[in-house]
Amino acid sequence: MLFSNDDILFPVASFLDSKAILNLALTCKGCGIAEETFRWSLAEELARRLILELSSESELKALPRYLCPNPCCDCGESWIGLLRELELLRSPLTFDQLIGDRVEHVDGDLACITSSPPPGSSCNPFEDEWPGYPNTAICSDHVMRSGKHYATFSMKGCRNFCYYWPGIIRPIQGWDKLGLEVFGMGDVSAHEYLQGERTERWGDSDVHWCTFDQWQGSCNWTDWNAESQSTIGDGIQWSGMEAFEFDDGELGLLLDLDSGTLTAYKNGRRLGIMKDGLSGEYCWTTSIMAHFNPGYFGNEQSIRIKRGKLPLAST
Repeated sequence: MLFSNDDILFPVASFLDSKAILNLALTCKGCGIAEETFRWSLAEELARRLILELSSESELKALPRYLCPNPCCDCGESWIGLLRELELLRSPLTFDQLIGDRVEHVDGDLACITSSPPPGSSCNPFEDEWPGYPNTAICSDHVMRSGKHYATFSMKGCRNFCYYWPGIIRPIQGWDKLGLEVFGMGDVSAHEYLQGERTERWGDSDVHWCTFDQWQGSCNWTDWNAESQSTIGDGIQWSGMEAFEFDDGELGLLLDLDSGTLTAYKNGRRLGIMKDGLSGEYCWTTSIMAHFNPGYFGNEQSIRIKRGKLPLAST
């Protein structure tokens, strides 16, 4: 009935976001329940139209709709939910999940984090053992499922021996609520529980966490299998790798889920493919480890994430 007026409804709906359309479906029976002659409700149809008519080609490639595994069923992923994913794809990246007791946002900026050593640490760079340990931040609300995605990580405090491991990780939820003091790739005690987060949307790849080592330039990755941790520690060498060491700078990462690769850029210059064999869903992440307080060698130690335009060579 209401679909006969879609020439009027669609221009109106173009001013609504996914939350408003969801509220429409929940509060209006005629909008939230599919009629017999249509596959979706009016609210779902409005969301579908918005996605198909207002998305760019690259956005559509990045957000293929998950279908029902039953070929006889036409349900599958909600169009309203997919519209929400499109909104997130267009929004600034933020670290929504901070795991560990030494990581925090900088002045309330959700795109920037910092860390400090444990209380009571001597912070003496000439000691044999330094006091820092890794914590991790994840862009949990920004899940990448297909297509190409580019993000930059601006690092400060490298001279202050603040270490960073930017990269990708499987979508995990609620780990910031567990009260963990330490959380990093090398924490093998957590791998069994991380495997428990697995869904069919992870795909066939066994690369569940993959990072760039800012200090060495190597690639670290893990399949969260305690018996195969050869890539944690010194990492693996890759063609074109360069480290940042003491130099602050910007690391760019291009995740291409069409080709299954992760390519690294140093201050805008392409270094090379850091890892291949990737598939399924990932989120942007970084681990951070501070050995000294700000001010020992520099006044700031932080890492900032930003969504970037795809490098020209990748388009």
